[in-house]
Amino acid sequence: MVSLKFDSEALQRIQLFKQVTKVDCKDSFEFRVEHSLSETAPQNSFVVFVTAPRTAGLAIGKAGENVKFLRSKLNKFVKIIDEAETPEDLILNFVYPMQPLFVKIESKSATDASGNASSIKVANIKFANAGERRTLLGNNLANLKLLKFIVKRYFPDIADVMVLQ
Repeated sequence: MVSLKFDSEALQRIQLFKQVTKVDCKDSFEFRVEHSLSETAPQNSFVVFVTAPRTAGLAIGKAGENVKFLRSKLNKFVKIIDEAETPEDLILNFVYPMQPLFVKIESKSATDASGNASSIKVANIKFANAGERRTLLGNNLANLKLLKFIVKRYFPDIADVMVLQ
């Protein structure tokens, strides 16, 4: 895992999360999706909470009551995911309850601007049906942008996340 540093706002969010959910929070950060329509709308902001493995369900609460409360208190979308040891598991935790056919990390060769060849890692996700794929790609790609940000935050060697047809 990557070493993380928290600012005072993150520490306050983590404290609020623990008070509301009674679950320990490993990480919290804010992610802002830039839309062309309204740059200041609260709908453009996500607050992500990362919990210990297999505790996200407890943190979400019965019928999502804890998420609803945190969303109203923070005035931002709230996403709670389990911590993971591998990028594949992190992606599966992010897209849950959707069940992709597969999540694979592949090395691809790439050439930089000066013509040097190198190898980059790309996470590929394939869903069984178009509806699940649209869920991840909908809303101006906000969910996909958030997923890419989270994967890069914890696994900096992953250069991109691609959703296959």
